[in-house]
Amino acid sequence: MPTSEFIIDTQTQGTNYLLEVTVGSTPTVKVYIYANGSPISIAATETVKLVYAPSRESSSVTELTGVAGAGLAYVTFTFTAASLPTSGKFWSSIILIDESASTNVVQSDGVLIVKKNPITG
Repeated sequence: MPTSEFIIDTQTQGTNYLLEVTVGSTPTVKVYIYANGSPISIAATETVKLVYAPSRESSSVTELTGVAGAGLAYVTFTFTAASLPTSGKFWSSIILIDESASTNVVQSDGVLIVKKNPITG
């Protein structure tokens, strides 16, 4: 499946992104992370995760760990078919975690829409 790309800016409040995928697909998502309009570098001690759940309050959370790209200004997430089993609208967040300090450095909220597969239903 083709790669989707978007930019998030850590200084923007509210919903920063809308991501649409299909049930059972394996899309790759490339996210450029900015702060005040400038790309940030992802340190070796930092991990970036994309999490999603039926709502912000849900305890049923799916988590994907990203892979930092060349130049470290972006991170790539690859969904598996198993990580997209049902259609619906989900709360989502991208979190940059500093493992050395055990703190969340960045959090950007968004919406993940998982569409029904037109072939399998």
